[in-house]
Amino acid sequence: FWHTQPQWSTDQDILSVYYKNAAGGVWALLATYTATVPSWTQETIALPNASATYYIAFEGNAKFGYGICFDDVQVANGCENFVTAGISIAASMNPVYQGTMVTNTATITNGGPAPSYQWKVDAANVPGATNSVFSNVPSSNDGITCVLISNEACVANNPCTSNTVVMSVTGLPLNSSIQDMNITGSGCFNAFETITVAGSGSSFTVETGGSATMIAGQKISYLPGTLVQPGGYLHGYITTDGIYCGNLMPSIASVADSAESRVQDVGQPFFKIYPNPTHGGKKHRIRHGNQEIAPGMQKIAASGLEMCE
Repeated sequence: FWHTQPQWSTDQDILSVYYKNAAGGVWALLATYTATVPSWTQETIALPNASATYYIAFEGNAKFGYGICFDDVQVANGCENFVTAGISIAASMNPVYQGTMVTNTATITNGGPAPSYQWKVDAANVPGATNSVFSNVPSSNDGITCVLISNEACVANNPCTSNTVVMSVTGLPLNSSIQDMNITGSGCFNAFETITVAGSGSSFTVETGGSATMIAGQKISYLPGTLVQPGGYLHGYITTDGIYCGNLMPSIASVADSAESRVQDVGQPFFKIYPNPTHGGKKHRIRHGNQEIAPGMQKIAASGLEMCE
């Protein structure tokens, strides 16, 4: 705005400028002019806390000077050039089997040093889903989107909404082969009959801090190439009630350390097979709780554990 307020002798008028960004808000002082301004002068004030609704007030305090004059008030953006905010998202798997955990990842442009995120499922905010990565067990036809709020200076298209990922969920697989996979977060794998892990020169590794749950209807085979790093979790079991991933989160009681990897169901007897690892030609011994199963016994009917050469 243009402004003048010349003094008269020692008498000086005062101009104060205030703002608020809501109708019911409290006026906050932006600037005060207490010195003489003998000729028209263009003043510029940076406006904080920008919002869709903004109020500016000029307050004149007459102190017997020559009066306060202001003219040509203009509110403008101070940016000479703008960048455009953008966001796109992709799912780790799509389509997926029912009960599968899916990780959605956002890729952004011009988000600034501290961007904000809000993930949505079918246009409804997901509470707590405010990071660049969002994991859930989707239902069929779920529409996943993410809203980005950039804190970049001089940015257009802000906030902005990502593309929509429509999830396709299919029935439980009859058999599943899990190969060449590193688990760093949490993962659940299931099959109506059989799960086969690693083998044929492939690998399956649960990294430190990762956890993997495997639920099958009949059998789980852990073949050479299966590895649980110290601090990783691996839990595999045969379901007896038809509940698979997404419906049940089983407990994982043991953590792999440098000496031994165990799979134990909380509150249930467990089997320990030793020596492990071993070399060909040696017999295995099987301990069920505190009871050792006789060598040569290949099948324990009560538990369903079957040893195969």
